[in-house]
Amino acid sequence: MRGYPIRGLRRGRSPQATIFRVNGYVAGLHVAQASTDANAILGSNSPKELILHFVHNVTSSELRGAWEEGFEHNAKAEIPALKERIEMLKGWMADMKAGQRLTFVHKPGTGTQVDVHGTVKGTIKGDDLARAFLSIWLRRHPPNPGLEAGLLGGNCV
Repeated sequence: MRGYPIRGLRRGRSPQATIFRVNGYVAGLHVAQASTDANAILGSNSPKELILHFVHNVTSSELRGAWEEGFEHNAKAEIPALKERIEMLKGWMADMKAGQRLTFVHKPGTGTQVDVHGTVKGTIKGDDLARAFLSIWLRRHPPNPGLEAGLLGGNCV
């Protein structure tokens, strides 16, 4: 991550990221202070970077649906305040081919920079959006428990 001292890197696989129940992507989470506590990471006012490296093709429609489902399952109470910004995120999605990446960089006090396969789409303002977005992987209903465990430093199942 450019300009920030990132110390921890956690990796997880997302089996079942698509309708066909195959690995859709591999995820990596860079944090300034490594922790196995999701709440500590989400509550930290330090930079974070989430990278989704696709191992299979995923359509923009599938990505938009995944964001909707993720926010609904993990940040439902925050959705009314985030609705316009979630729509902005969904609007920036593109079809992703195997080998391509989505990168999300949370810069505290600024927002979350969204990079779609090497093209910075922009920054979505608000630390609240960054916390809600990362909660998709680190809260009650992650895409799968193995992914959450891997991102928190445990074994990917």
